[in-house]
Amino acid sequence: MERSAPYPDQDADDPADLLGRSVHDARVVARLIRHGATEPDTLIEGVFAAYGRPDDTGFGLSAEGLASYRATIGEPRSVVIGTEADLIVSRIDFSDADCAGPGSRAYGGPLPFGLYFGDPAEAVSGRLSAKPRRKGRSGDLPGQSPVAFVWDYQVGDLLVIAKLTAQHRLAAVYIAPLDRPARQVRERKASLKAMSGRIDPASAPRIEALRAAIPTTRWRERAAAADADMDERDIAEAEALLHRYLDAVKSAAARRSAPALHRETERLVLSLNRLNRRNGLIETLERDELGVFIDAVLTEAGFEWSEGEDITAPWREW
Repeated sequence: MERSAPYPDQDADDPADLLGRSVHDARVVARLIRHGATEPDTLIEGVFAAYGRPDDTGFGLSAEGLASYRATIGEPRSVVIGTEADLIVSRIDFSDADCAGPGSRAYGGPLPFGLYFGDPAEAVSGRLSAKPRRKGRSGDLPGQSPVAFVWDYQVGDLLVIAKLTAQHRLAAVYIAPLDRPARQVRERKASLKAMSGRIDPASAPRIEALRAAIPTTRWRERAAAADADMDERDIAEAEALLHRYLDAVKSAAARRSAPALHRETERLVLSLNRLNRRNGLIETLERDELGVFIDAVLTEAGFEWSEGEDITAPWREW
């Protein structure tokens, strides 16, 4: 980590170079001066700040407190003040015309990775040399922004968020450092083949015994006691997903395939995400019960992960 001088003396040619730097770093200050955004538009002292004039320049950046950045992402590239007032750049936004609202202007500089506003979705994936990790619908209000879809990519140590129009054309791009869970998944994938030798092919009876621990039984009890607002159809759908997961884990363990165990866990979490988006079935207690269940299943199979790690975190929305 470098400790930067607090006064602007240069600008950054590559906007991604600003990520992980203090907002008081010379390079960040020079960029903000260029866009007339030296004061934060939104500031929660020591926690979060947003800088930029997206209506006028199509550019903005977000920053978070030093302790928060270290906890969620890691050591920053630079610090200046060294306290929580030393906000660290955690995301940079580039928007086309009208994305920040009708009449807003487009960012006029070069976009990262050689992207261009208006690129078709296939060209975005091609320029990033990556497939989207996740495809979703935008939360932007129709009529206020042309953005209709949001695709997430992992490119090296960066998260790249492509916002697309209804015609699947690039309308905005956000870049941010990968957080710890995403980096852990990448590291895990690199180690899965070696882990396969430690998977227990005789674990099927122990995994099968965990059917009795599927948490949907408790969900029904809470729903019957009016302690939770749950519909039986939703519970039954979640239950079916968990039964399918047990079957898939037994099969993967019999083949001693750690990559298959990893894929099946991702598949389960993504399916539960879709279910929960429709009905809000999974709240804090249900989330904790699912976590305990998934951990127990993987432990019986011989799958390994770091102490304190949430294996579902990279995919989980509940």
